[in-house]
Amino acid sequence: MSHAGYESLEQSNRLNSSSRIAALDYLRLAASICVCISHVLGALRETNHVLRPLNDIFRYTVIFRVPLLFTISGFVVYLSINGKPQTYSAISKFLFRRWTWITVPLCLALSFTYCYEKMLWIGGFPHVPQRTLVDVISNVLCITSFTNTRRWIDPTWSLAFELQFYVVIALIWIMSLNMSSRPFGNLRSQVLILGLVFASIVADRSYQVESFGIWHFRWFALGLMAGMRFSNIDCTWLFRSGILIIGITSIFEGGGYLVATKLILVAAILVVTETDGFNVANRFIRSSPTFGTISYLIYLYHWPIASHSGVLVQLCRRLSLVDDYWPLFAILIPVGVSVLFAKPVYRLCSWVTSILLAKDASTSLPVA
Repeated sequence: MSHAGYESLEQSNRLNSSSRIAALDYLRLAASICVCISHVLGALRETNHVLRPLNDIFRYTVIFRVPLLFTISGFVVYLSINGKPQTYSAISKFLFRRWTWITVPLCLALSFTYCYEKMLWIGGFPHVPQRTLVDVISNVLCITSFTNTRRWIDPTWSLAFELQFYVVIALIWIMSLNMSSRPFGNLRSQVLILGLVFASIVADRSYQVESFGIWHFRWFALGLMAGMRFSNIDCTWLFRSGILIIGITSIFEGGGYLVATKLILVAAILVVTETDGFNVANRFIRSSPTFGTISYLIYLYHWPIASHSGVLVQLCRRLSLVDDYWPLFAILIPVGVSVLFAKPVYRLCSWVTSILLAKDASTSLPVA
């Protein structure tokens, strides 16, 4: 990563050391596993399963799900573009890389889902849905809401918002060209980012706008502002204003546990960013590039496996286990598949990126 244009050598060294933040990989992995567990427990809500009471307890871990994933995404996106050349070419390459890292694993997961469900249909499971060409295109492009088709993998609703966020970031980045030596380092772009927070809060109260996912952008923006602050961008007013606005508005949405967890997330970001907590964590833990891939694959693959609980019940019976053990397989199988295929998927994404961009692939991780 180029560090040209940084104000000081100390600042450049800090960014270089933080270009791979192990703590973020572990947080993202924990968030993906929590999404998997929450969906499995949610399927037990209307049953007499022995684990059903855990669903009420586990809802308090909402902090480790969508808000945290979106916030990490915004944080990582800024670190991935910080230090890049301030050119239209750099912006287009940023968009293409992010799109590739989202789409290639998604296409593999959709192919797996299609083959898996075909095998179930052949095996005598009559309730497996049949897919059409429109289904395929809608799911690959993450436009199921616009085509009124069914999502094969339910959590992919968030990928549409992720891609929207990348486009918004690119537009703000374009407006900041030639105005600062670093992305979003000028007053105009920072005002636009704060405006994004306000727009997301207004959208949260409007059903007409809500379908576009703008109300989630406050968490992307929070991560983006944290990344800027972490990189020593002169945006103290922006960061603290954003923290204050998001923290206050969290009080007025959701039940008590939801408010509490969102406030904890906002407070944690404030503390970690202001105290350089990620660099402290990096002294004790290490991770590899495949960690990010594992978390994203768990996010994608757990749904087709967990949504067909009848197959898992049959697996329990074949292994002479009690039927109640199927939720355990619904969690362990996606994790095992993700660990097994993380490196091949990571290499495939890098290869596709390097071929299509005709240069060395970026080592930045996909964001789930």
